[in-house]
Amino acid sequence: VGCDLYETSDQSRGLTIYNNTFVGCGVGSNGFKNLEIFNNLFYKPAGNRAISTSRPGSGEGFIPSILYSDYNIFYPEASFGLDLNLSDLKYNSLQEWRTVTSSFEGGFETSSTTIPPDMNSLTDDPMVVSESSLDYRVSMSSIAHVNQQKGRDKEGIGCYPTGEEVIGLIPNEE
Repeated sequence: VGCDLYETSDQSRGLTIYNNTFVGCGVGSNGFKNLEIFNNLFYKPAGNRAISTSRPGSGEGFIPSILYSDYNIFYPEASFGLDLNLSDLKYNSLQEWRTVTSSFEGGFETSSTTIPPDMNSLTDDPMVVSESSLDYRVSMSSIAHVNQQKGRDKEGIGCYPTGEEVIGLIPNEE
């Protein structure tokens, strides 16, 4: 499932994307302002691109922005892109992504403060229960649960923050 967010005639503001497990895809935003992205697990994103933003249409008009991005797990190492159809700012690693420090980098708003994105995020193996069985809960010994890496507000990372949740079809146990 891809997560491309597109804009209409008015610019949307304040979209929060949190406690998700993205498998084989990332988040692509087109024109949204003040996105918040936290407590997510990006597991093997397609093309290795975890987060990207762009302007709608020809690139004129709405300037997208990421207000806050942190406490995510990107596995394996991911890439990031800002304003892909105009300024085309690309970051090929989490370390490069953390260099975005100004409020307007390349004329593109990345944060309302000078705090770089994803300073508490990791690229370590999240230790999913069973990729072959499509069980993307993280094991209790995962970095998502230990070493104080429990996400913003200590809520846990991914859509299975405690490891006990059942999401989707429940198998018929006989």
